[in-house]
Amino acid sequence: MIFFFNKVLLPFGLQYSILLTPFFIYYLHQKDGLNKLRLPFILLGIYSLIHLCIGVVIKDFMISTTIMVSLIIYVATFFQYYKSSIYVDAIIKKLTQLNFGFTLLALLSLISNQFVGIFWYLVPFTAGYQVIPRLKLFELEASHYSLMLLPLFFYYFWLVLKKLDRTNVLLFLSLALSLTLSFSLGVIAVVVLSISLVLLIHALRFIRFKATRNKLGGLILIAGLGLFLLFILFPDNPLLFRIHNILSGADTSGRGRTYEAFEIGWQVLQVNNPYFGIGLGQFKIIGREILIYYYQFSGTPQVARLPNCMAETLVVYGGIGFALKLLFQCFLFLKFKVYNNIYQLSLFLGIFIYQFTGSYLFNSMEYIIWVMAIYPKFSSFHCAHYFKS
Repeated sequence: MIFFFNKVLLPFGLQYSILLTPFFIYYLHQKDGLNKLRLPFILLGIYSLIHLCIGVVIKDFMISTTIMVSLIIYVATFFQYYKSSIYVDAIIKKLTQLNFGFTLLALLSLISNQFVGIFWYLVPFTAGYQVIPRLKLFELEASHYSLMLLPLFFYYFWLVLKKLDRTNVLLFLSLALSLTLSFSLGVIAVVVLSISLVLLIHALRFIRFKATRNKLGGLILIAGLGLFLLFILFPDNPLLFRIHNILSGADTSGRGRTYEAFEIGWQVLQVNNPYFGIGLGQFKIIGREILIYYYQFSGTPQVARLPNCMAETLVVYGGIGFALKLLFQCFLFLKFKVYNNIYQLSLFLGIFIYQFTGSYLFNSMEYIIWVMAIYPKFSSFHCAHYFKS
């Protein structure tokens, strides 16, 4: 249930995945998994020593380092369970069913105007447009919730594309509904782009395979007709308004999550250490003044952070850490031949793109998706099996 309730009823940004760290350590010990944590802890230790020598605010550094350690343990625990479990398909189905139930509950809350703030994100999604409720369930933001849906959505998309099983179609439509209600255009764009790239990479296979060729044609026709009717019948719809804001540069959310985050991060590095970064937990101290100057704030912002995972990686670990992270991702992509599995490939492309457009360094769901994208688990999605009658 951490999937849905990781932050529910917890203060100060705490998560159950952090509080349960002792139990995860015990689980890893039982499975002889602690020895496999040597490399990440060695790298973290080396960087920690470098940052301590450069100079950090100890309290914030230690708190953030503790969170990073607990995150590594949590992800290692998930990996240990994921690679050995035979129930992953059943878990995905159960999570999708639960998500649909929570979505219906959220819709009831919206209709009755009761507990709306629990299920819906009520912050303007772009400049100049009124607030529209965006589904977030128990997450802090709609974008965090929609990111959680990626493994579920891709799973049922590729299943339905091959075979129109009634149960799978209904589960897929329930996820499509939740994703639409979240109105997180960043994640939706990532989904569309990832699927498009997978279709392009394996274009000949999808075209030659009759089961997917016919459905793809119908899907493109329905999507195109739907967008055409939306723009013709509802020209003032929020989607078109947001796209116009993005193209005109008026979308502050989109700018802040993309190139502005990198510009601010680079300005911080220029006055500190561009090679090794400033260390964990230091941006809210060192970067606050640059953030105020960049956005010309009249007062001091309560929260100083970069809403972009790779920009935050650049600031915390410098150019070397930034490059090492990308090289490691590429190495794993080739080592595990992710390109041979359409489910893994769509997840890999999705989370690879997303890390440049949002998220944050301690986002546990992002690392869970990385595990699912890289470790070969679903043989039915392997090209050798998928493109067979």
